[in-house]
Amino acid sequence: MAVKSGDTAASRPSLGLETADVIYIEEVEGGLTRMVAVCASAKPKVLAVRSIRSSDPELLGQYGRIVVVASGGGRPALQVLDRSTLHSVINDRGQVGFSRDRSRPAPYNLVSDLAKVSAAIKADGVRNVGFTWAAIDPRLAGARSAATVSTRVGSTGVGFVWDAKLARYVRTVGRQRI
Repeated sequence: MAVKSGDTAASRPSLGLETADVIYIEEVEGGLTRMVAVCASAKPKVLAVRSIRSSDPELLGQYGRIVVVASGGGRPALQVLDRSTLHSVINDRGQVGFSRDRSRPAPYNLVSDLAKVSAAIKADGVRNVGFTWAAIDPRLAGARSAATVSTRVGSTGVGFVWDAKLARYVRTVGRQRI
């Protein structure tokens, strides 16, 4: 299952993305970013669900006939999605598993309960796309350690800082951990 999520200040803090197996950070209009979270091992509640883009079906098609969850989308993007092999669950179409977090303003308050979506929509299991995670990899023996990793997607700086207590990298925007 995959879900579109906001990645602007108004969309933060997000909910449920920490349990995603893979997260893609995509450039959208104005150099801003959105995320697509692929969730195979957990079915969390995700906030803030946002709209589909025309490129998403191509990106997500590699996983097989999975469910993609979004708030809505422009007509061209929804037409591309409808022609794809993906199973779509779209809030604007009145489909299952959506609610609003009334403590946040729309459109940054849309929540999807992926467990409810999964119970209602039967899709194929996720296909292995070749990501292999290992606790020990001999190729890393000669690699330099890095406390930070920084890149840019569109006009959005995307950074990660190593957190020794969590034993993982934590995403940052500016100097703020998110």
